[in-house]
Amino acid sequence: MTDRYLELGANEKIKDSYQRIPAAFDKVKADVEDAAKGMHGDFAFFPPAFEGKNSPYNLAVIEGIREDIPFTEFWILVNAWYDRSTKRFKRKDIDNFSFGWQFQGGGTYPGEGAFGDFINQGVNLWRALGRKAFAEGDPMRDQIGEDIGYMNAEGQWIEYATMYGWNNCFMTDSYGGMTIGGQGFEIDGNGVFPFKRVSLGMFQGGSSTGLPREDYVYAYNAMLWNAYHGLFDSDDKASDSFLFGMRCPINFYDGEGGSFNPYSNRASMENTEFVWSKRAKNTPHTIESWRDIFCLKDDGEFKVNGNHVSVAHRVNATISGGNFTASFPAGYNKSNTFVQAVIGTKANGDRVQLNGAVTLSNNMSGTLNDTYSSVSLLISKY
Repeated sequence: MTDRYLELGANEKIKDSYQRIPAAFDKVKADVEDAAKGMHGDFAFFPPAFEGKNSPYNLAVIEGIREDIPFTEFWILVNAWYDRSTKRFKRKDIDNFSFGWQFQGGGTYPGEGAFGDFINQGVNLWRALGRKAFAEGDPMRDQIGEDIGYMNAEGQWIEYATMYGWNNCFMTDSYGGMTIGGQGFEIDGNGVFPFKRVSLGMFQGGSSTGLPREDYVYAYNAMLWNAYHGLFDSDDKASDSFLFGMRCPINFYDGEGGSFNPYSNRASMENTEFVWSKRAKNTPHTIESWRDIFCLKDDGEFKVNGNHVSVAHRVNATISGGNFTASFPAGYNKSNTFVQAVIGTKANGDRVQLNGAVTLSNNMSGTLNDTYSSVSLLISKY
């Protein structure tokens, strides 16, 4: 009796299973068709043995209004995900950096709408700082939270171009232009060592003599060889390092109302210099180790290895009786002016080199030993 019951039971189970097969295939077919149509919204990739709600690796399609401009975008997110309930990006691990690769199918670059460009879509790589970007004890460290962005004083959610949110790593726009968000890029030269860097940044090498930051930090726009961005280190410390390009003081008074700001990163764009500078091998990377091989200032002063190079500047003098007088041009004075020559021109066009002039507090003057229709001075700085 028992054997017969089992036999009938087994047969019924088999029969029931066969009856379920078509429905199962229909379900699989429907799932495949839905997948072929595409996914709506988000997709997460979970690492092996992952435990938690939100994956650190995500895909998201986002649509909305930004700066009054409709947009549609596809994102590849690393250590980040998009929260549709709050319409904000979130960090998965607030200690680590987050990255987002933005493919814009409509709209414009974040921020471009303010300049009247409503159609400049791009493919853009963004970076958001994690707490590890700041040293222990830095008050900014604790201000980094789960949300990628912050609420400003006017109650606006700011997501881009802020230390709390997305910052540009690399952008390509619809016009074919490219923008690098960091200090520059490195060229490894097919194995040539040390490496070259094209860089825009500030000197971060410190001072070995304890100089205050405002006395030595400068901005630069230069090519570097065997020097990191910021000049705080190099590929090979036992080799010389070089900077070739422009250098400019920092405006440390860009605070509110022109107040002093010791953390300013604003180049003054005044008193600029074009330099070829060198850090000798096996020396620290501090400001004291850098020496200018040549330096050309925007007022025309030129030095090679610290020595002035004479560049003649012509100044016309005024003749009065048997004397001549010439005023100092802008940037020249009694303390820095060297008179290279005094040239007298006669009425027939002949030119005669005269005796030198005397540099006084307000002008340069001298005595004539003949009659001249005009007198010119060739001067330089020293």
